[in-house]
Amino acid sequence: MVNKKRGFSLAETIVYTGLAAVLILTVINLIMINIEMHKRFRASRNIQDNAIAVIERIVSESRNASTISTEGTGLENNGEGSLTMINANGDVIKFSRAVDGTVHVFRGPTDIGPLTTSEVNVQSLAFWITNPPNPQIVRIELVITSGIGETEQTKKFYTSVVPRGSYGI
Repeated sequence: MVNKKRGFSLAETIVYTGLAAVLILTVINLIMINIEMHKRFRASRNIQDNAIAVIERIVSESRNASTISTEGTGLENNGEGSLTMINANGDVIKFSRAVDGTVHVFRGPTDIGPLTTSEVNVQSLAFWITNPPNPQIVRIELVITSGIGETEQTKKFYTSVVPRGSYGI
């Protein structure tokens, strides 16, 4: 009688185990790279979304302002400058960077709340008003950071706005 043994030899088992380990390590490495890229993308997206929200609100309110003034540019005050304006309705609106790294908007004495989320840190909010004969121009610089460790990103945003009431026509 012929006795045929079924199964794998020791050498075959070692080779298959080594191939499986290489395959598993490759998949784990791809997953880790994917997670890292997702964190970087999320930090970048948080910065973009918050910058758009802040700048659009400041520009919108500034365009409708009849009077605009600043309290410190923000550069000499650890990034804590503020922009105060009076709109056509006579409402006093103020934008400022708080110590906790958020941008707040005030209508009169009332804090309407932060314009930025807790996922970002506003490092600087600076304002400059240029006063040529006409028109008045408000320059805005916003520096935002998001992410932790290797995924931390910082971006600067600049814009200028000309208030409607500054043309002096």
